Amino acid sequence: MPRWPYMEVHAVDHCNLNCAACSHFCPLAPKKFCSPEGLARDCNELGKKISLRRFRILGGEPLLHPQISQLIAVARQGLPEVHLGLCTNGILLPRMGEEFWRTCRENSCSIEISFYPPLHENCKRCEELAHFHHVPLSFDHGRVRDGFARVLDPLGRSSPRIISRRCYNAGCALLREGRIYRCPTAYCMVWYNAKFGQNIPQDPGLDLYANPGRRLVAHLRRPCATCRHCTIALDLHPWAPSTGKAEEWIAAWHRNRDPEDQTPQIRPGGQGSGAGHVPFANSPSPECRGADGWER
Repeated sequence: MPRWPYMEVHAVDHCNLNCAACSHFCPLAPKKFCSPEGLARDCNELGKKISLRRFRILGGEPLLHPQISQLIAVARQGLPEVHLGLCTNGILLPRMGEEFWRTCRENSCSIEISFYPPLHENCKRCEELAHFHHVPLSFDHGRVRDGFARVLDPLGRSSPRIISRRCYNAGCALLREGRIYRCPTAYCMVWYNAKFGQNIPQDPGLDLYANPGRRLVAHLRRPCATCRHCTIALDLHPWAPSTGKAEEWIAAWHRNRDPEDQTPQIRPGGQGSGAGHVPFANSPSPECRGADGWER
């Protein structure tokens, strides 16, 4: 059975934080909830075709889903051997009832908190609750996440081959309604396009049920059309509530560039790059390493 290091699913698409430059475009997303029945079918099929190391339920903010406990349970049933995690901003965690904590404990689902500045007041309480309920809790990236990298070039002047090899989302596959996508950005671009009248191509995904595991993994290893519009540049937008403007997601060095310049971008900040190029963003987190499971 072919192997893949990591996959994720959106419990919901919207969020309660509304972060500027969110890499999943959550401030632009409509309210949509993952079906427990659909996720059960998808995880059962996925477990037959791909050997996964890690699977996370996130969003959006997954704790906004009224059936989040059921999502955790069906994911574990379909993927009994994976490291299962739930990634949350933690704001709603102190309000979760006993059923949620029991489900996490019984299904060996760890809680991983994306530590944004608004969580400061809840941080200690979240740790105490997880300890009391005997559920593992960690902080994603191990520190406060003080912003998002703006990586988008609407004109599509990057090299898909090189961008895909150096992408810090490499290996971050998305499972959604019976289809597999190369990365969440490549799928969620639909909301950016709808909001701002753009036509940036998306990853069309591959049907989980109609394709063998090797073909699914091969699809995840290949660059997609969205890669041409990604810069992988470290242009950090400091954490702030979104204003809903397109510029929040556009890399600064592309905003300041001549629109008529169609020169493909090779490697921002790397060998052979010119003055003004920006270095790569931080190293990928362990679950988002390269297609072979190793950091590039």
